[in-house]
Amino acid sequence: FGRAVHAIFEEIKWHDESTAAVLEAHREKSPDAVAKVEHCLQADEVASLFTPNPEAEVWLERAFELVVAGEFCSGVFDRVVLYGDSAQIIDFKTDRVEGEEDLAEAVDRHRRQLEWYRRVLIQLTGLPETRITCRLLFTHPQQVVTL
Repeated sequence: FGRAVHAIFEEIKWHDESTAAVLEAHREKSPDAVAKVEHCLQADEVASLFTPNPEAEVWLERAFELVVAGEFCSGVFDRVVLYGDSAQIIDFKTDRVEGEEDLAEAVDRHRRQLEWYRRVLIQLTGLPETRITCRLLFTHPQQVVTL
């Protein structure tokens, strides 16, 4: 389920007229994942992450391998939006969180990963830490948490 949700989101650069075609392309094979993505995009908080911005550059499922702080690091950004002098890292999480306590635990579980992603993006772009926002998009409750 998580892979199917990611596969759909990785094809959605912006939530615009092209979104329906992406969803339809996945509907037969992954109807539950399509329903979850559709539900997410109906939530204003989630939809705002996909609002078209012609001046922004979007990385979708961008792989990286480099050395950060003396450690070899590899991974894949789910979504990065570059705005020139700032950036936003968005990581999709399909955890089945129920309520605030579960959400807080899930955020704690994923915090280190996003902190590493921030360090990687600093090295890749030269942006200062204060100009990079990290967000966890939890698909189950259709909620975005900013770290």
